[in-house]
Amino acid sequence: MKKGLMLTIFVVVFALFTISCGDDKKTVDENDEDTAETTDEMADETTDEATDETTDVSEQDKDVTDEEVQDEDVVDPCAEKECPENSTCVDEEGEAVCECDEGYHPTNGECISDTEMTEIGDFTVDFKGPINATSNPSDITPGTGDAEFTYFEEDFTFTVLHVEDVVDFPFAAFSDGGMITTTWIDAVSFTPKFFAINVPDNLAAGTDIDFVENQVYTLYGDLSYDGSNVAIKCIRAVSGEAKLEVKELTTTDIEVSATGKLIDPVYASELGYNLPEVCED
Repeated sequence: MKKGLMLTIFVVVFALFTISCGDDKKTVDENDEDTAETTDEMADETTDEATDETTDVSEQDKDVTDEEVQDEDVVDPCAEKECPENSTCVDEEGEAVCECDEGYHPTNGECISDTEMTEIGDFTVDFKGPINATSNPSDITPGTGDAEFTYFEEDFTFTVLHVEDVVDFPFAAFSDGGMITTTWIDAVSFTPKFFAINVPDNLAAGTDIDFVENQVYTLYGDLSYDGSNVAIKCIRAVSGEAKLEVKELTTTDIEVSATGKLIDPVYASELGYNLPEVCED
């Protein structure tokens, strides 16, 4: 619109100067041309500035939009992860993992204190049978009795189990350190669980025999089995406060019963027990 107006003004001025000035026509034409060119340049500069500003704003909007989209695409794997008490969720390569806080360790899906005694169940055992002097499965004579216990509010009963052509459970046998170990297992598999009670071979018959004072203890944990050999893989619980009754204990036979608490094995090591490796899952 400005350009059209300038052309109109130019025509009027040209006519007036043609009538009144004669030879001045050339000068007027040159001035008008300069004015038109200046006006056109100003209009172009204004348009360019407006375009640049629009472009800058658009680029800013695009950057903000890209950031928002990028933020929306990033998903925190810990956002909906529930971790047990005394633990923290961490992002490990896009996977939410619960890690126990310092001073705690994982046990059965919980984070247990390294330095405080934690009761994780209780137990009752009864056993009667011969004490085997050999570890050869084909020469072992089993006994009778049950191991009933609670582990993190889950109840278990390990009882008489016949493993054809291998060995029957439970059975008692002499072990290292002057101990008699009676062992139960839950099933025949490549990852069986076991429960065992260890009694010193020099105890006299009696009741209310304190476990800790007399170095009696029970263990619950996992066995490893490679097709021929069985060994303790790791333990999940050990006895804490408990009492033992010895009805018979000779060089050939044993009859005992016991009841007590199961505690976390990491703390139990502070009671002086030389324990196997603790299970971490």
